Amino acid sequence: FQAIAATLQASWNLEAVLEGCLQAACQAARAPGGAICLLETPGAGLRLAADRRLGPAALSPCLTASDGLPALCLASGRAVARVLGSPAEGDFLAAGFRSGAAFPLRDAEGVRGSLLLLRGRPFGKAEVALLAPVTDQVGLAVGSALLYHQAWEKTARLEGLIHLTRD
Repeated sequence: FQAIAATLQASWNLEAVLEGCLQAACQAARAPGGAICLLETPGAGLRLAADRRLGPAALSPCLTASDGLPALCLASGRAVARVLGSPAEGDFLAAGFRSGAAFPLRDAEGVRGSLLLLRGRPFGKAEVALLAPVTDQVGLAVGSALLYHQAWEKTARLEGLIHLTRD
């Protein structure tokens, strides 16, 4: 929890928060690989926002597909863990990952996306339960950074408009 809080306090830069939170979650899960996928807009599809040690697998369509692990956890509203093996997950298998666990990322605004953790050995039910508080903290940190980023963008646009009207 301290690593996630430190990441959020150190920077309100959205990319830095995503990378720091992903690194902390991967360390907590002893997972060498992972990704954060964010919802474009409520009800829309996922987009890859951060990845860790995925290499070419970061381009895998199953990261954002409706039947991929990140989307399945959003559809069920809870963590989903399984051994990888479908043909669509071939990129992950080629990268040496054999198991994945995906967790919904939530904050006060609702579901923001999902956190995917990847490693060689399977995730047990007890491990998934122990990781839930970590992923809850990641969800809050990501949500805060997204709100700050959106407010910063709106402020920048308003400042631009004010500058245009003065000229």
